[in-house]
Amino acid sequence: MSNNKTNNGCTACRYFLQHYYFDENMKLRAASCGKCLKHNILKKDYTRFPFPNGCEEWEEQSSPLQKYKRVVEYAVERMENEFSELKAILKIDP
Repeated sequence: MSNNKTNNGCTACRYFLQHYYFDENMKLRAASCGKCLKHNILKKDYTRFPFPNGCEEWEEQSSPLQKYKRVVEYAVERMENEFSELKAILKIDP
């Protein structure tokens, strides 16, 4: 087990996607929660997530640029899914 896994758990994992929010001054702040892109977190365990010691899927974070790229790719994928659903609702041909 590496030192990062022991000290930071999920937040130091390459698969952890941090959630953010805007505060009252419209500044972007990190929330105390996030999402795992690799491991499905069971509902009963979600109140303890992010896990302080990580999980069996834990991998060390790559460079900040690579992490940012994964976050953007995930956001684009989610937007594509939303647009597909909207097209289906509006019955727009692809």
